[in-house]
Amino acid sequence: MSKSIFAARIAIFVAVVATGIAVSATKPAARQEGEKDKSSAKKTAEAKKASAPKVSRVTVEVKSAGQPVAHANVFLDLDGADLHRDSSTNSDGIARFEGVPQGKINLQVEADGYKLYSLDATAVTQPEVTIPVEIVKQ
Repeated sequence: MSKSIFAARIAIFVAVVATGIAVSATKPAARQEGEKDKSSAKKTAEAKKASAPKVSRVTVEVKSAGQPVAHANVFLDLDGADLHRDSSTNSDGIARFEGVPQGKINLQVEADGYKLYSLDATAVTQPEVTIPVEIVKQ
């Protein structure tokens, strides 16, 4: 094979390799648009999530002398807002409140034969909060 044919073949090979690298380094327009759509949708979802009010599940565990207190009335108020919720404890001394806006809450627990328990301005800042309450007999 002559030097000129060999040189021509090498030049073609280099051109093909260079073009192949350039082609693989660029994405087709349709793929780029699809990625832009996914990226903007993700940003929109993140913005909505950030602007949505944060809520928590608040669990109140009511005990006396270490034993669960069933049928205690639990009252939860959001400090500085017109939000009032109430519940009763189950046989395990547990009362749950779903969808409580994060912030400061006031809590009261009353049960027959026990002193009234009050807890003022407790911060609720996590998605799930458990508040242990120890009440005493009258």
